[in-house]
Amino acid sequence: MNAHSRILQTILAITLTLGLIGSAKAESKLNTNLVVVQNVANDGLSFVIRKGRQDNIVKGQNSLFSSRNISFTARAISISSEYSQWIVNDNKIKVPFEKGQIITVNYSPERVWLEIPKIMGDKKYQQMLAKEEASLKERQYQKYDNRFELFYAKYQGLSESTTDSSNNDGTRVSDSFRLNYAIPINQMFQTILGARYDVDLLTLLNPNVEQETRRMLATAGLKINFSNDWSYRFSYFVQLSAGFGRSETLIQNTARTGTALVLPSVGLGLEYKVSTSQSLIFKLNFDAIQANEAYADGFEQSTDLTMLGLSVGYAF
Repeated sequence: MNAHSRILQTILAITLTLGLIGSAKAESKLNTNLVVVQNVANDGLSFVIRKGRQDNIVKGQNSLFSSRNISFTARAISISSEYSQWIVNDNKIKVPFEKGQIITVNYSPERVWLEIPKIMGDKKYQQMLAKEEASLKERQYQKYDNRFELFYAKYQGLSESTTDSSNNDGTRVSDSFRLNYAIPINQMFQTILGARYDVDLLTLLNPNVEQETRRMLATAGLKINFSNDWSYRFSYFVQLSAGFGRSETLIQNTARTGTALVLPSVGLGLEYKVSTSQSLIFKLNFDAIQANEAYADGFEQSTDLTMLGLSVGYAF
């Protein structure tokens, strides 16, 4: 064997070795490239994942998406820093994924021949995938599990009546401070437990008298979350709540104390995700409140009022 042949064989061996190493690295990357489906369009033709420009996704890019049952290619049509929206290349196929499902993405669609056998029959791959799914679920969802919410609200009185009072004409404004603890039931429903502190100022017209009412309430409610097709940062919700606690009204140098019941309290809100674990919340509130209070001499009065307010909150 001459020198030229030995050189060519050496070069070929080095090339094959580097190719196998590169293939193994690519295969390893392929195996662990898991993402969570953030949303699926109503028409079933597009979906959103948490991969964006910071992950080198570009508009028009084609990639292979796989679950345990199916693989197909899709094209990126909208991209932000952290998210991307993909449309299925074959318009005869509806997206077979569900919101929250963990899937495999491969940015080299030509390797479909390698991906399908792994998903269908490789036990080690299935074990690895199960571990990665568990890890990804922990990172993805636990940050959205139980959380605290702080709110400040400004209210305007709509209507009001007080028993045994000839003067119900006036203007009521209120400041409300709230601390909630949200406990998810599932992706759509949350149980909300909290505390609420209200400070009302009622200005009567005839005579010109100011009344200050303070309420300290324990609250409980149900929050129903909704989302749009392309709303990975924005979502809207409806919240139904009730509250019960102590009420005290100060009128010049006298006071009456008792209990207050808020039923119902209805909120329509918009949530903006600042990060994976923090959100800003804006909410329109309608409250119906009944207070039963008594003076020191035992004289009792009952007040029914409705109020409309706007609140801003921070969830973490």
